Amino acid sequence: MDKYATSIDESIVERILRFGTADISEKFTDVIRSVAEEYVENIFAALRKYEYDPDLVKLHIVGGGACLVKNLGKYDPDRVEINEDICATAKGYEYLAYQMLRRGR
Repeated sequence: MDKYATSIDESIVERILRFGTADISEKFTDVIRSVAEEYVENIFAALRKYEYDPDLVKLHIVGGGACLVKNLGKYDPDRVEINEDICATAKGYEYLAYQMLRRGR
């Protein structure tokens, strides 16, 4: 909107974020990808702020954000494990709740 004074349908933006591409003009794709790449870089910067070092720790990314990192991030694929299941976090909490119920907590 800022650069070309036009609005892009949310489904198109989602397609680019999830799959890295969409059937639109390259100039629009480039703008969306650029903003998303900056967002992913900010995520990695925040992790580094909290002492994340890819040489020391293998990073595991789960859920919807995994698609962003996979398609738009700059990372070492040998040091980052990506689970693209958008329900992965919810499944983990569900399993944790089940374990707590089983133990009687």
